[in-house]
Amino acid sequence: MGSSLPENSSDDLKKAIEGLIRGREFTRRLQEIIKKPVALGGEVTTIMAEDLVGKIMDSFSETLTVINKSDDVSQVRVVGPPVDVKSPEDYSSGSCKSSDRRGCYKRRKTSESNIKESSDLVDDGHAWRKYGQKQILHSTYPRHYFRCTHKYDQKCQASKQVQQIQD
Repeated sequence: MGSSLPENSSDDLKKAIEGLIRGREFTRRLQEIIKKPVALGGEVTTIMAEDLVGKIMDSFSETLTVINKSDDVSQVRVVGPPVDVKSPEDYSSGSCKSSDRRGCYKRRKTSESNIKESSDLVDDGHAWRKYGQKQILHSTYPRHYFRCTHKYDQKCQASKQVQQIQD
């Protein structure tokens, strides 16, 4: 006799194991980046680390989806092919292949933004995490930088800058 698992459960188990293996590989690469951050430069290292953390979260989310999947076909999420993992050389060289170009940089994606001056706290539905602050030239108060705490698990792109302008 065969296994006690139905055929589709066996396939789900294989997909879950593949997702965990991808997550382990991404984690190993992240560990390499953390061990040698100076060799690549701070900004490149940060971008690489954030990219890998996002891929790790995606891999584990897909795996959990497969594991927790119900029998309803409409709720099934298919795990796609393995995600392309870039090496440190891919990040440092950029997308420019020509040697005669001095510097090639990706243009930052812009999104809708709005500026609001307010004296009271506003509940906007986000949970905020402070990730930095900067002293502004000719200003009494520093500027604080916040991002949504759900940046990695829910892909929330919300961020805000807060600066006190008067007492």
